[in-house]
Amino acid sequence: MRSSAYAPIQVDIPLTALTTYSVNVPMYARVASGQSSLPAGPYTSTFSGATQAQMTYQAFLLSSPPSCTTLTVNPVALSFTVSATVINDCTISASNLNFGTSGLLTSTLAATGTLSVACTNKAAMRSR
Repeated sequence: MRSSAYAPIQVDIPLTALTTYSVNVPMYARVASGQSSLPAGPYTSTFSGATQAQMTYQAFLLSSPPSCTTLTVNPVALSFTVSATVINDCTISASNLNFGTSGLLTSTLAATGTLSVACTNKAAMRSR
């Protein structure tokens, strides 16, 4: 589910020695699934500096824009924080039970099936 509590990252791009252009850049991310060892709780990570996040740009005027793959100058370091919260949750599934066909019950009918439960790591699970 996409969070509604996000804000674009503001990037200041120097166009000339005296002019800077500010632009808001929306950033999107995806958390990989299948991280079953991750306990529930909030997680935060900060990205900053050229070694973690940067944007390369090129100004152009009255011409066709250059190909993105050819941009090698003007890297701008970006700083931003990302956060996600893992909730305590369980997935429960069960197979069907088939007791067959019977008339008047004169004895106990038995059937077998499977019940599978998968919960967030370290989440409390109770059965009754």
